[in-house]
This record gives sequence, structure tokens and C-alpha cells, in this order.
Amino acid sequence: MNIRGKEYGMLMTVKARSRIRALCPGEDFTKLDEYLDGPEEFDRTTKIIIILSESHEDHKSYWDAQEGKTYEPNPLTEEMIENLTMEEHMDLQREAVDVIRKGLGITVETEEPKEGKGKKAKAAAEEKQN
Repeated sequence: MNIRGKEYGMLMTVKARSRIRALCPGEDFTKLDEYLDGPEEFDRTTKIIIILSESHEDHKSYWDAQEGKTYEPNPLTEEMIENLTMEEHMDLQREAVDVIRKGLGITVETEEPKEGKGKKAKAAAEEKQN
């Protein structure tokens, strides 16, 4: 993600999954949506973004060191994220969700209902999108 002219990465690593799971109710990763819902959504999303950013930087630093290179990690911080515009935060949030899905191998496929069938399902899907 490009923030103020600097590129920041996020990565779903084993360590990131463990840290995010610890935030979920009952440490159940399948309850991530439950964790993110509610009035503290932005604060909780910020925590996850920071975890993914730190994981990206730790991953790069570790593997660069294995090749004899030096890399100084520079992850996103809470202060940086809190000073983003709402639009920037929403973009970052969408990117974080994509990183998690990709890291876990989750793909979301939708299929349009056949015409004349499943009107209730189609209406529910349209309502959910809005």
C-alpha cells in the first residue's frame, strides 16, 4: 500500500496468523469477522493491519539476513494509521482482508441465480451488497 509516497507491505505469515487468532473470541480464527464487527471496528482493524505490516517487515528482514543482507524493518504504526483519512483507512482495511484471504488460500466465488429461480436468494444477496 502506498501511503504518502512510501510503499508499505502486509503479509500473512504463520506468526501473523497466530497473533490474529489470539485476538479472536475464544482464539478461534473462524470468528475473525465477529472480532471485527462492532463499535471498535477501526481500532481492531488497526491492530490487524499493524500485525500484517510487522509480519511483512519481519519476513523481509529475516530472509534478507539469511542472504547476508541488512534490512531495517519499518512497519506501519498505530500513530500512522490513526492519522490516515477515512478513505485511506478503508483502502488499507480492504487490502488487509485480501492479504488474509490470500494467505489462507480463501477464494470467494459468487454465482448469479438463474432467472426465474431463487428470487429470495437474489434479493438477499443484493441487500447484503448494499
